[in-house]
Amino acid sequence: MEKENKKPSAIENLAEDNDPRAYGRQMGRKALEELREEVEHPLVPTADIDMIWIFSAPGTIKQPGRGGVYEGGFSNSMCIDHAVDMARQITALRLNKDIDDVTKEDIGEHGPKLYYNGEDETTASTNYPSQNKDLAELISEPDFPIPESNFIIDHIDLANTPGQFEGFIKYLKENPNATKKVATVEIGAHSVRVSRYLEHYKDQFPADIDFVNSPARQTHNPVGTTLREIRKVAQYVQKGDMSEKSYFHDKE
Repeated sequence: MEKENKKPSAIENLAEDNDPRAYGRQMGRKALEELREEVEHPLVPTADIDMIWIFSAPGTIKQPGRGGVYEGGFSNSMCIDHAVDMARQITALRLNKDIDDVTKEDIGEHGPKLYYNGEDETTASTNYPSQNKDLAELISEPDFPIPESNFIIDHIDLANTPGQFEGFIKYLKENPNATKKVATVEIGAHSVRVSRYLEHYKDQFPADIDFVNSPARQTHNPVGTTLREIRKVAQYVQKGDMSEKSYFHDKE
């Protein structure tokens, strides 16, 4: 049976009309709706999440971001803190414990893996060459709440979001049984781009992996970072670098 032809969306019509300003405004409104929905209805962690994918962000776990809307903000630290909190929640669910009673040993034995692909000195166009080194030093400290064995710190070849996706895809090809359900963690404004890159790259991931999204709460310059992101997303979509559809918000 042939599929019924779908009527183009308003955004698709604007793209076909080659009206970049109107297209950008329409994409911006949709992106803001998605961000609002994520704030009003945050992900509730579930026990079956077995991997948390932390998208490295401007700065390191020890150093703030530099330049533009990220100047002075600890976006990278926000993502790692959010992921650590989520790992504790998932472990508590698996053990039927109160989160305050979850120990480091509990997470080591029953918690999810935390995958972080950040920059190092060999990353092309790197802005933060100590991202991976700083995180590795932090998680090795005795009082860090997650065992080192739960972390996977991976290198990205190029310092951008496609580089992060390509790195994770490569990791999963080399470790095909690593995960069945992944929670992505990025700063709030970046969820718009992450969801569209995930839609763009989805056919390169194993078909049996499920993704859910849990953006870290944006506390540093949320207006500036959000405006920057929605403008850039419209440009990237029009160039064909990412999907127009959101993996998390446009599921059929």
